[in-house]
Amino acid sequence: NFKYISISIGGFSQPILWKKQYWTILTNLLIKKFSYKIIILGTKEDIEKSNYITKQNKKYLIPLCGKTNLNQLMNIIKFSKLHITNDNGSMHIASLFLKKTICLFNNHDPVGKWQPANKNSITIRSKRGVNTIHPYYVFAKVNKLLKI
Repeated sequence: NFKYISISIGGFSQPILWKKQYWTILTNLLIKKFSYKIIILGTKEDIEKSNYITKQNKKYLIPLCGKTNLNQLMNIIKFSKLHITNDNGSMHIASLFLKKTICLFNNHDPVGKWQPANKNSITIRSKRGVNTIHPYYVFAKVNKLLKI
């Protein structure tokens, strides 16, 4: 009975990633609403961003950027209540496990090109770029997926 949400804050193929300030707002909303732990995933390159997000609430936020191997990453996502991610490989891992997933897409790839093949996922994309997607909008989609 795992009670946590996983988020993946990095990505190699996107020219622009969702702002660390937006991840901070979203994680605050998630903690207030659900009181779930939130595991922050990414590579060593994402540690600084993860530290920025984590400093707001060390009780609920677990930074694992650069600390997991592929097996651990897969298990963390597999047993999470929900996975929220930029357009990156973790989105496809979540899709393999049919996890409830929210994917934040930039506007540089054609619609449908790299989207997850998972009916339990919601893809959010803005024609004006990923940083025009507001955290409150993402939070509303979380509530929809978790049916709250």
